[in-house]
Amino acid sequence: MPANPLPAAQADNERPQIPTAKSLLGDKGGRASSWCRRGELQRQTVFLGGYNGRMSCFPTMRRRLAQVLEPARCRRFVRRLNLQGRLHFGADRDLASLVDTHLFIMSANNSGSTFLKNVLATSRLTWNLRGGAMLAPGFVGPDIFLRGNPNRPQYIWAAEQRWLTALTDARAYDWRRSREAWHSQAWAQNPRASVFVAKAPPFLCLVDDIVEHFKNARFLFVVRNPYAVCEGICRSLRRLGTKLVASSPEEAAARHVTACLRWQRRNVETHGERGLFFTYEKMCASPDEVARGISAMVPALSDLNLRQRLVVKNYDSMLTDMNVRQIERLSGEQMDVLNSVFRENRELLGWFGYELIGGGNRGEEFNGGDATGLAANS
Repeated sequence: MPANPLPAAQADNERPQIPTAKSLLGDKGGRASSWCRRGELQRQTVFLGGYNGRMSCFPTMRRRLAQVLEPARCRRFVRRLNLQGRLHFGADRDLASLVDTHLFIMSANNSGSTFLKNVLATSRLTWNLRGGAMLAPGFVGPDIFLRGNPNRPQYIWAAEQRWLTALTDARAYDWRRSREAWHSQAWAQNPRASVFVAKAPPFLCLVDDIVEHFKNARFLFVVRNPYAVCEGICRSLRRLGTKLVASSPEEAAARHVTACLRWQRRNVETHGERGLFFTYEKMCASPDEVARGISAMVPALSDLNLRQRLVVKNYDSMLTDMNVRQIERLSGEQMDVLNSVFRENRELLGWFGYELIGGGNRGEEFNGGDATGLAANS
């Protein structure tokens, strides 16, 4: 087995050596060397993407990495979506010329964005990433949010001001390099697809930057009942077993969700003409109406169908409103902690149509938000 090309551990003030394209991919007709095929390429790709995006300094290497690694992973992902036919990859196309609309899904985590990303991938005119845009190899952003960082504030990145300060530091981003990395990894069913789709929950705080740096940026602004969002976040935090904040998981989740709602209200008020605003509850209750709203904003998505059976995280089913099931899992003690935060933000929740839920007012009796609200501007 060839030696690992990554350098040995070095002093903190010493810049690591970047592996060469030849050391990563071999020199025989572009084929990956054996250790790449055994999974090491994935780890080195993460290293290159995480080291401040410096992989983007090597266009040939970036292209080759996408060609070697992403097609196989994308095909596995696409099989889960039950799509048929040949896939086309951005590494073989000029997406800078093909793409005329960049569509970003803007929502807090645990709010339906994964379903939206997957269902948009079934359209024949979208370029898609396999996962979240912020975790894609080659993305250039704040180090604390990059994959592999043990201190990455997963699930609760808006719970504390120090994380929001790092997230909104414009100096930490290189959108040109990130866009090139995304385009090279994207896949589509149609080589002439014209809509690039991306989602990353922290982008909720970066709409201004995205409008500035992406051609014809359009947005899906989505919110969900905050109690259901918090329940999912708390389960995820306990599964991770990490302690990033001194407060309880419930308090951290509630502060995260209220911060996300505050940012989302600003997004809708400031950039509403560039997007479509709807609730998770509306999407589940009236998927056809939401699909029509999306296609009205982006006409190329006329084939969009939200009534599909899709694999989303641990579920393989039709689009289903999971709010009641998740809110019923919350104990009285958990509800008290959540309400201690939500009570301070009653007006904010009310702006989106949500109300406080008392300890005995759960399940089918909860106010799930304005299920009739759909706002769009073009």
